[in-house]
Amino acid sequence: MLRIPPDLFKQIDNTMPLFCVDVIIEHQGQVLFVHRKEHPAKDHWWLIGGRVLKGETLQQAAKRKADEEAGLSIEIVKQLGTYEMTFQHSSFEDVETGRHTINVVFLAKLSNENQTVELDNTSKDFKWTDEFTNLHPYLQRALSDSNLHPSHFGTTFHETDYDIDDKKLSDELYTKIEHNIPVHSVNLIVHYDQKILLVKRTNEPEMGKWWVPGVRLLKQETMEQAVQRKANELGITVSSISQGKTHEYIEDFHHISTAFIVEAQHATNSFDHRWVSEIGESLHPYVQKVINDSEVFTRDSQSLKRENELETSMIPETTRRETCRVCYSPNLTELFSLGEQFVNDFPKDTKGEGIKAPLDMIFCENCTLVQLRHTAPQELLYKGFYWYKSGVTDTMKAALRDITKSAERFNLKSNDIVLDIGSNDGTMLRTYQVPGLITVGVEPAKNLAEEGRQGITHFINDFWNIQSYNKTIGKKAKIVTAIGMFYDMEDPNQFVKDAADALTDDGVFIAQLMCSKNMLDKNDVGNICHEHLEYYSFKSLEVLFNKNGLDIFDVEINEVNGQSYRLFARKIGTTAPIPLGSEERVRKVKEEEKALLTKQPYLDFFERIEKQKSDCVTFINKELARGKKIWVFGASTKGNVILQYYNLDKNKIQAASERSPWKFGRYTVGTHIPIVAEQEAREANPDYFLVLPYAFFDEMYDRETEWLQNGGKFIVPLPEFRVVGLENNQRKEWKAYELLASDTLLDETKSITTESNVTSEPAKISNGGQKKALILGITGQDGSYLAEILLEKGYDVHGFIRRSATGNKDNIQHLLDKITLHKGDLADPTSIYRVINEVRPHEIYNEADQDHVSWSWGSVGYSMDITGAAVGRILETIKQIDPTIKYFQPVSSNIFGQSAENPQTEESPFRPQSPYACGKVLAYVLARYYRDVFGLFVSTGIYYNHESPRRTDEYVTRKITKAAARIKLGLQKKLSLGNLDAKIDWGYAKEYMEAAWNIMQLDNPDDFILCTGEVHSLREFVNEAFSYVGLNPDDYIEFDPRFARPGNTSVLIGDTSKAQEAFGFNPRIRFKQIIKLMIDHDLKEAEKELRLTGESDVNRTH
Repeated sequence: MLRIPPDLFKQIDNTMPLFCVDVIIEHQGQVLFVHRKEHPAKDHWWLIGGRVLKGETLQQAAKRKADEEAGLSIEIVKQLGTYEMTFQHSSFEDVETGRHTINVVFLAKLSNENQTVELDNTSKDFKWTDEFTNLHPYLQRALSDSNLHPSHFGTTFHETDYDIDDKKLSDELYTKIEHNIPVHSVNLIVHYDQKILLVKRTNEPEMGKWWVPGVRLLKQETMEQAVQRKANELGITVSSISQGKTHEYIEDFHHISTAFIVEAQHATNSFDHRWVSEIGESLHPYVQKVINDSEVFTRDSQSLKRENELETSMIPETTRRETCRVCYSPNLTELFSLGEQFVNDFPKDTKGEGIKAPLDMIFCENCTLVQLRHTAPQELLYKGFYWYKSGVTDTMKAALRDITKSAERFNLKSNDIVLDIGSNDGTMLRTYQVPGLITVGVEPAKNLAEEGRQGITHFINDFWNIQSYNKTIGKKAKIVTAIGMFYDMEDPNQFVKDAADALTDDGVFIAQLMCSKNMLDKNDVGNICHEHLEYYSFKSLEVLFNKNGLDIFDVEINEVNGQSYRLFARKIGTTAPIPLGSEERVRKVKEEEKALLTKQPYLDFFERIEKQKSDCVTFINKELARGKKIWVFGASTKGNVILQYYNLDKNKIQAASERSPWKFGRYTVGTHIPIVAEQEAREANPDYFLVLPYAFFDEMYDRETEWLQNGGKFIVPLPEFRVVGLENNQRKEWKAYELLASDTLLDETKSITTESNVTSEPAKISNGGQKKALILGITGQDGSYLAEILLEKGYDVHGFIRRSATGNKDNIQHLLDKITLHKGDLADPTSIYRVINEVRPHEIYNEADQDHVSWSWGSVGYSMDITGAAVGRILETIKQIDPTIKYFQPVSSNIFGQSAENPQTEESPFRPQSPYACGKVLAYVLARYYRDVFGLFVSTGIYYNHESPRRTDEYVTRKITKAAARIKLGLQKKLSLGNLDAKIDWGYAKEYMEAAWNIMQLDNPDDFILCTGEVHSLREFVNEAFSYVGLNPDDYIEFDPRFARPGNTSVLIGDTSKAQEAFGFNPRIRFKQIIKLMIDHDLKEAEKELRLTGESDVNRTH
């Protein structure tokens, strides 16, 4: 093993990446970190590690570095992965491009416990710790993969922006390099049509032999970039790239290569090559190992075996149910049928399509469970090759992490077992962040097994059953999760019983599933498939759980798959803690589901989907008659159902565009539509894309901008039939009533009608089109309530959000799939013009400003600009783009300040006492100016204080209610406030937003005061809040002069006579009710905080 002379090492460092190892040395739950003295990781806490020397294996290098740098003898537990890192600095001062390393990371343990750390001169300190915060992202990712610190990071970590160094090395220097260090390259496992590409080597080592293609990394080039570069050289059109294992070749040459699986969409034949469908014995053992480790032939053989089984009918028969799957009642009633359909698949050809089974829906008169009459074989659906992977999208990964956060609130600790039934590729289990957990995954799909094992403690590759679990684990689990599992069980009672048997007495069973209510609300006909045997109401779930020894004590509703229930259950008779508010959440769900206790909602659903089918197919047939080309966008399970139900096959749909390379070259089952890559679909330039996975429509719309600009349109069948295109650079939706109003489409679309899912008819303009509104400041208290109101009234709602606020969407999280967001800034006239020009709204509501009075004293210029001058920018833009746009401007009662009259009217004089109030005066004056001089429809609402649970923490009212809740639950001891004698008129924010909408519906623009007409002191607010939770405020309130305001505002009481007369304004939610709403909300938030911070008496009441 050679050491390199410094001058040569500097040349190497300047021209190519260095191959290194890093070692996570774990001992008694802690990891060893060293504090580096020198670059490239100077002053960072880092792992033991360094460069691999020529002639030593990776494991030898890891053991050597542990001995050299810390004096420790270690045993390698496992190799974790290969990572890339570019440092800003090299260890040589005159290497200007920093250092580029490829790092293999090992998990190791001490070979004996009686060792002490003895540092060499590369580090100045060390520590053993289980605290992994504030570490470099590369280290956090490595720790995540070791399962010591789950997190989400990529595998490439850049500290620099240096250009790729593509200069050719001299033959002399490269010869020196090969004689002195290992050379790193990437190998390409090019996979196309179930074959792998081999090329004949043209240089040493192994010149003239058949090999997998490879290429050396350039300085500052990522491994994936190198793969793409080599693929381009080979004439390979790449559809996907995924990283595989790292291999060593040590003979006269020392090469270390990281394999990448390249799924090819197209391949040319311009080089000396051959395609192989098996690993021949004549291949070099190194090549055999590289291909074997990629598992591509294993995957192909699994798929081929499955297809052969289909063709030879080696499939169990479909069975018919005569009793309910949950309560076993024979009292089953027919609802409707989608006919006989092929069981979901994406066959390689159009011959062996497997079996057909009916999709007949039935209703249990006893427990209300809606279910399929027939059961297709589970072995066909799950055991062999399962098409879905949970770790593909960031959205799903975040949703799964939210589940583990919920689990962690139940006091998880080291050595607790967490079991996930149906663990898929293991993504969710890897997101737990409690150190030392024992993670167990159960997953029957064979193709997911290898990835599903990664980073978890135990993996059971079988259908869930308590016998396999007890045999493998033998201990009870503190948490059992089943995500998306309850739809597909022929025997859900056995499943739940086994889950309960696997649970500790104080354990919690967490199940998440899409509710039937959401399916009905979204007209989601694609959800009815052979995989989904059951369609649960909450009542049927309660029957199922209680029958098998579990009690559902809490339920949360989230937006996964449109909307899902997250159920929390414990063993009946146990005393597991119940979160505050859980009884109310359960009661509310039961109340909302009362209608589902009968068959009628399902019969109504069938009537709607039949009509939507007719509308969609009629439109497609008419467009085909006009010579239009129609393709499918997204080949999915739901899509297969819709295509068969709509009878849309290859004679009507030319092809299906898809992102997953596993499906390329295959067909939709039963309808024989060929599946191609998205790029091929774009090149074909169809007139229409029929969107089948409609829940991802917004993402698809954003990806296909160029196609839309060329005149393409989307056909979206669900949740209501619509056609969506781009017109004059604006997003345009043609719903059925708009199609009928269109002169160009009138003759072709006479039979098309629609039904809306909203409770009221869509808000329409005079020509029958849908009203469109733009809300500035949509993420705030007022903007979010206004968005809800406008959506309820059928508006197409758009929101303008500040770029720096794009991460703060809590108030509109539940609306994100119903609204369109645009980024901009009120300080930037260009972005204001761009958004208004793109949206072309009928109404604009400006709920955005710098609305904290106390902040305005510290930022006078900014406050005046955003609160006041920005209004001029908006109104000038309206005047230039479309003077018919209606505009609403909120104004604060602070404009009256030191008012000389009570009550104030719309004509009372202004005496503002803060920069914020001065800005509001400017906004009001500008509104009047553009109304009076240019004739714009500009109305104002003079808001007095208005509160809600959506108030931010900076407001004194929210500060008080939050403190009362936290003090009640022991999270806070004191509350500091300023002057408590100030008297204020407090209203309820949502009612004021309803008033804003009413003002905009008037025939003429005007100004209106909005208030309740009653005032209360801040002291009264404090007393009411604290007494509501059973506390004496005098024991907790402290006066702090820092919170006293410099200005002095009078007691402001408004006169709402004008608003009462114009549109019947009459606030219903008053002072005590507002405080109750805020306190109830803050108690729930405080309880969540308690779950994360320690023990709590969760049964406290107020």
